[in-house]
Amino acid sequence: KAYNDLITAADENFKNESWTIAKNLYTNALAIKKNEEYPLSQVEKINTILKDIAEKAKNDKLNNDKYAIAINSADRLFKTKEYKDSKGKYEEALTFKPNEEYPQQKISEINSILEQIEKEKNDALASEQAYKDAIASGDIAFKEENYIDAKDYFSTALNIKPKEKYPKTKISEIDIILADLNKEEQQRLAAEKAYNDLIAAAD
Repeated sequence: KAYNDLITAADENFKNESWTIAKNLYTNALAIKKNEEYPLSQVEKINTILKDIAEKAKNDKLNNDKYAIAINSADRLFKTKEYKDSKGKYEEALTFKPNEEYPQQKISEINSILEQIEKEKNDALASEQAYKDAIASGDIAFKEENYIDAKDYFSTALNIKPKEKYPKTKISEIDIILADLNKEEQQRLAAEKAYNDLIAAAD
């Protein structure tokens, strides 16, 4: 009866995963019936389980330590805007604790930042090309003495890069040329009118 009571209690604790209590009860049962195979096999099972638990706890601690190191490194790199290296460290942290939300959130944040940086880079390249094209067209129009179109091209370039001196200089130069041309045209028209007036009077 004592043996059976111990086995019943041990089985109940085994079922509830109270490993240490169950092991003690099986060991007490073995003290009553030393050659019984069942409590012996149960004790061996529990020893294996406890060993696995200890190993898992050890691995969990190791993973936690490695995770913390990776996160600290990733956060430091993120603060200094080294986004690609930071992303790599967050991904490394996930290998130790795959279900953690924090590194996943930071990776998503970094992906958005990198996309924005790439967009700004592409926009800058497009603006640079548009500026060069406008300057080139302006130079050609200026050389051909097509000053109105040249001024439009240089104005477009200046809108793209407001701080650039070259288009400002060319626009000022064109304004002087156009003013001189306008003055010459006004003088020509005045001379033409004077001539016509004199002819009319003479006739």
